[in-house]
Amino acid sequence: MTKRWLWLALGCIVMAALAASLAMGHARLRVADTVPAPGALLTESPKEIKLVFSVEPGGLIPDQSLFWVVRQGPDEVVAVGKVDLSVADRNVMRVELKERLGSGVYLVKWVAISLQDKGFAEGSYSFAVK
Repeated sequence: MTKRWLWLALGCIVMAALAASLAMGHARLRVADTVPAPGALLTESPKEIKLVFSVEPGGLIPDQSLFWVVRQGPDEVVAVGKVDLSVADRNVMRVELKERLGSGVYLVKWVAISLQDKGFAEGSYSFAVK
């Protein structure tokens, strides 16, 4: 009976390790490097929106990874950002804002797909301009 439990425990450990290795390639937003920061209350419009991701070698798939900035109430897409191809690691998405953002609350919604494992990740955060 103890051998059976030992094999069961070993099997669980192997399955957990496999699951963790599969999820490792998924992109994760690096909040500390994101501009503007999630929850920021800005006194003036940012010049750009920049999202930085932790992702395995190869980075993000450029034509499938993007974000959009939505002004809340009336909902209106004010900018769309894409992978910055000038960054060698392909782990940055950015958009330069052509027009100043007016005062209000903005939602940044992103989708990131990593090249290495085609791992899909998505998320969102808000910031406000006074």
